[in-house]
Amino acid sequence: MVRIASLVLCFLLLAGWVQAGELNLVADSSFSAGNSPWQAMGADEAGQFRGGGWDGPSCGRLWRGEQGEAFWIQEITELDPAARYRLTGYVRVEEPARAYLGLEIIGEDGTPAYRGASRQISPADGWVLLEHIFPGAEAKEVKLLAGGAFAGGMFWDAIELRRVESEAEAIARRLQALWDEHGRVYTGLIIDARGLRMQRGMSPRIYARDGREVYGTARVSADALLERGIAGYTRSLDEAVIHPLLSVSPEFPYTLGLILPALEVVGPTRSSVIISNEGADQIERWTQVYDFLGEGRVIFVID
Repeated sequence: MVRIASLVLCFLLLAGWVQAGELNLVADSSFSAGNSPWQAMGADEAGQFRGGGWDGPSCGRLWRGEQGEAFWIQEITELDPAARYRLTGYVRVEEPARAYLGLEIIGEDGTPAYRGASRQISPADGWVLLEHIFPGAEAKEVKLLAGGAFAGGMFWDAIELRRVESEAEAIARRLQALWDEHGRVYTGLIIDARGLRMQRGMSPRIYARDGREVYGTARVSADALLERGIAGYTRSLDEAVIHPLLSVSPEFPYTLGLILPALEVVGPTRSSVIISNEGADQIERWTQVYDFLGEGRVIFVID
């Protein structure tokens, strides 16, 4: 039951994490909508420009007759304080200018904070990418600013504000893809050696009945050996299936151990086991999906 509950929880989390980070929080990012939420400030003229955007036929144009500041402004939905975000946008100019893309974040106390990127650009640069990555924040109000100090025309396109995928979300996405393809993803191996008087050892090995060495120090990466050692031990299956050694990352709790029985304990220290040929074939097949042996994710259940 513990194992089933763990799987249900992890894949509910996985389903949510896979979706996270896909939504662009900027509406009408390429200034193509008829009823756009963008508002202009400081420009003599502003509007949709149909003359070839960065990624489509239109973009947003600000124009000033004299040097000064002007911006496109859009209100943004609340930011998640626990998340990280990436703000990107493309800009080009008719005259040398200082371009700015960022957020004005008004805190609960009314104090504004600014997070963004600025760059000096010239007409010869063509379309220029501005990018800024920043943590979320609790805010009373958030406004996106795309503009700068310039004269003549300044054009903006493909402005996006998205959550940055966390390590847990990246792992969830990869696991979901593997699960969809293979029906499951084993993250480790559990050998049930209870009743065979197996002993803990410095270099335990797993052999198939036909003599193949399935697992040993040569099968584990040097980094995994240094970080985790060659194997873990528990006294029960309930402990084994939730053991942290079987988790692909501390950032993501999903574990699913391939459970196989040991047939015999061998070696002078009684620290190695023999499993069936069919079990060895299963291990070989599932490590093609995720190489849990190379990561040293092996648990022995002993008395």
